[in-house]
Amino acid sequence: MLTCITYIEIQQNASKAYPARAKKLFFDFANEFEADDGWDTLTDKAKVVLPKNLSYRDDNNRLQKIDNIGGFTDSPFFLKGDSVKISYGYQYFDKFGNQLTDVNEIFSGYISKVVSKMPFTLECEDAMWLLKQTLATPGEYNEAVEKMVAGWMPSGLTVNQKTQTTIGKFTVNQGETVAQVLSRLKKDAHLEAFFAGTELRIGYLVYDEEQALLNEAKQKKVFRFQHNIIEDSLEYSRKDDVKLSATAQSFITNETGQTCKDGSKKTKKESLEVLVYNTGDEWKSIVKKKGESFPDNDGGERRSFFFLNVTDPQVLIDRAKAKLQNYYYTGFKDTFTTFAIPFTQSGDNVYIVDPVLPERSGYYKVKSVKYSGGVGGHRQEITLDYLIRKLTEKELITYGR
Repeated sequence: MLTCITYIEIQQNASKAYPARAKKLFFDFANEFEADDGWDTLTDKAKVVLPKNLSYRDDNNRLQKIDNIGGFTDSPFFLKGDSVKISYGYQYFDKFGNQLTDVNEIFSGYISKVVSKMPFTLECEDAMWLLKQTLATPGEYNEAVEKMVAGWMPSGLTVNQKTQTTIGKFTVNQGETVAQVLSRLKKDAHLEAFFAGTELRIGYLVYDEEQALLNEAKQKKVFRFQHNIIEDSLEYSRKDDVKLSATAQSFITNETGQTCKDGSKKTKKESLEVLVYNTGDEWKSIVKKKGESFPDNDGGERRSFFFLNVTDPQVLIDRAKAKLQNYYYTGFKDTFTTFAIPFTQSGDNVYIVDPVLPERSGYYKVKSVKYSGGVGGHRQEITLDYLIRKLTEKELITYGR
């Protein structure tokens, strides 16, 4: 039997109106809560719905009752900018009778809004909330985006430097926050930007395979139909029935041969675009010509890929084909819901096992996870990105029981 465990930790942060706020509040209950983990939005969000009659534990583990949850007559218990951590999991007995506790952090961030009507709700954002309050240094930059953004990070936050992405000259305007700059980079240069804990990741590569394998070494993520897959909207498609296409665009920075007033070389940005599509197992492509448009997408799935400084159309076609083939497979697509174990995060690799039709089993990359919990129990809603490979006979024997 699984006993649900909830840990919510809130660190009060002082404000001008309430400079003495410094309590650390611990809660082991909420009516409901939810949190997101993914890379395709700038900010991961969470929401906590609290009961009317609320108590917390202080630093000395003493139970304290909150008589004035809204703080209308006293210093507010909850304010925008307070730090929030949410963890959930289970306590249970293994087959040997040992009591085990499996709890994992699903969100770390800050209160972005306090909704003081009933039910009392805390809306939260991850560390991107801090970057929405942090001004970027204005000026013209011509260095790797990772290095540029790292110079603006508040204390405690870092930028992943495994990649170095250059986009040519980039101007930061007076009064822009770091989050606004990242949003503009996402819109104009199609660079993803998201937090994994306190680490900001920027660029075209959104998955850290080294981290995924480390997570798997700690715990295999195995999900079986008729066992721990509670419900699903998974669709199993045959490769022969999959119709795929992708537009691939490369942003190219060229020197004009002229110089600016400050002596630097003038550049202009151009783009190269191709369309890649499949007709059965045959792949075809079109290079976009000036003033022309690609054919409309006719009944299939069309994706968009972006690259930097690829000047050869054939190289761009080959790269787009290689990326698109991740999604050209016989297997599952979409989302399924499971319990809070095995704990899964965006970028993890998971085993999907079908004991009835084992040939449908596979090893998949996770795109995003939505966590939820409270009086209704703990859940993970997992969205698959693509099939990595089919399971081996040995894996089917090991995980299909």
